[in-house]
Amino acid sequence: MPPVAVIAQAGEEEGEEREGWLARRNGTRKADSSKNGSGTMTRPVLTVGFVLTNNFTLTALSSFIDVLRLTADEGDGSRPIRCRWRILGRLGEARMSSCGIPVSPDVEYDSSGLDYLVVVGGLLHRGPQIGPAATACLHKAARAGIPLIGVCTGSFVLTRLGLMQDRACCVSWYHFGDFVEEFPDLVPVAEQLYIEDRDRITCSDGAGVVDLAAFLIEWHLGRAAAQKAMHILQVNPGRPSGQSQPPPPVGGPVLDERVRRAMLMME
Repeated sequence: MPPVAVIAQAGEEEGEEREGWLARRNGTRKADSSKNGSGTMTRPVLTVGFVLTNNFTLTALSSFIDVLRLTADEGDGSRPIRCRWRILGRLGEARMSSCGIPVSPDVEYDSSGLDYLVVVGGLLHRGPQIGPAATACLHKAARAGIPLIGVCTGSFVLTRLGLMQDRACCVSWYHFGDFVEEFPDLVPVAEQLYIEDRDRITCSDGAGVVDLAAFLIEWHLGRAAAQKAMHILQVNPGRPSGQSQPPPPVGGPVLDERVRRAMLMME
């Protein structure tokens, strides 16, 4: 079955849900942009929390945070002024990345005050990806209306927890087979960099995480802020979500967008 999204036609109930989500997001942006009498931001415009799975992909985490870090302060001061990031977990218990580098949380599993909660996935076949505490945190965030983001195989975690119902889900072409094997009734999107479907965002991984982070920065802080981070990282301006993922290696670059999508479908 080709990796294309199978999305049911939105009924009246789904349309109302979408309108409500957009209204909340628009309202959040206006509220976050408020300043006090001296013109100083009263709190960071954007606060993002991260839940790390066992054997998570370090690149996905560091890429996302670096875009936030470079946006948060003037130059590369890295102070969390306009953006703030939090690693959620059990204090004192480091989470091991797939490359063997551990990362320690700085706050307990608590989603309060977050604008987004990101699940950073990684290796699929090394045992359970998350435990009961992380599961409870994600469900609580979903009930509170906090948008959930799955990067790398974080989309698998959200789907297993029943948090991707009636929403499009993006996975890497590399994990397309794994996804349909585990979830045979679902067909993920494996030809786009990332997908925003109401209060769920899923991303294929790799450089696409940078594009996703830049998309959020542009929404909350404006295009200039997003471009600043991309320029410092020496990355081309943020690619749109609909741009195709790089095709599997074939011995040479594939420049035609139509050919790239065809190759992904055949893969």
